[in-house]
Amino acid sequence: MKIVTPILDLFYPQYCLGCFEEVADDNFNICLDCRTNLPITNFSIIENNDLKRKFQGRLNIKHATSLYYFNKKNKIQNLVHVLKYRNKQKIGEFFGEILGEEILQSDYFTSIDYVIPIPLHPQKFRKRGYNQNTLFGKTIAKKINAAFCEENVQRIKKTESQTRKSKDERFHNTENIFKINDLEKYEGKHILLIDDIITTGATIESCAKELLKVKNLEISIASIAFTH
Repeated sequence: MKIVTPILDLFYPQYCLGCFEEVADDNFNICLDCRTNLPITNFSIIENNDLKRKFQGRLNIKHATSLYYFNKKNKIQNLVHVLKYRNKQKIGEFFGEILGEEILQSDYFTSIDYVIPIPLHPQKFRKRGYNQNTLFGKTIAKKINAAFCEENVQRIKKTESQTRKSKDERFHNTENIFKINDLEKYEGKHILLIDDIITTGATIESCAKELLKVKNLEISIASIAFTH
C-alpha cells in the first residue's frame, strides 16, 4: 500500500488516513474500521510488557507503554507517516485521547507531573514546521491533568536518519544529543516522556538518561507505536 500523495489531498480530501478509503466528514479522518482494528498492545495494563523489558538493565523507568504495534505497510505506518511528514497533527490528538484514557485506567501510571515530547533538532523543526509529538503530548497532558513541557529539553546535536542503521549504530548516533536547561524544575517529579515510534529505543533512552540526572526523578515512557 502506497502512502497517500498530495494530489489525493487536493481532489479527495475526505479519505481515511489509515486505509485511504472514502470516509464521511470527520475531525480525524480515520474510519471506524481502522479505529477498531488497529494492532493494539494493551501495554498500559501489563506490568512487565515487551516495551518495558526493552529497557531493563539499561534504564530505570517506572513504566512503559505504547498504543499499537508498528509493522511496515500496516495502517499504523500510514497514520504515523502522515502525522510526521504531512502535517496531519489532528492524528496526534486522536492518539493522545486514547493513550490518555489508557493511562487514567492503568494501575501503573500514578501522579504524572509533566508530559515531555522528544524534541526535534532546531534545523529539522524549521524544515518541518512542527513537532509531530506536540499535539499528541498536549492532549495526553490535558486528559491526565498533567503539565505539558517541551521548552526545557533541547536537542543539541543533529543526528542522521536512524532508518537504515543497525542497533549499535542507532545507540552511537544518539549519544549526548540532549540537554536539560533547568534540572531543578523536575526534582522529585514523575515525568512521562513520549515519542511517536519506539524501535530500538535509542533516542528515547538518550533523552531519559539526561533527565535521570535530576534528583529524585521518576520517569515513564509512552509512544504511539512500538516495533516488536
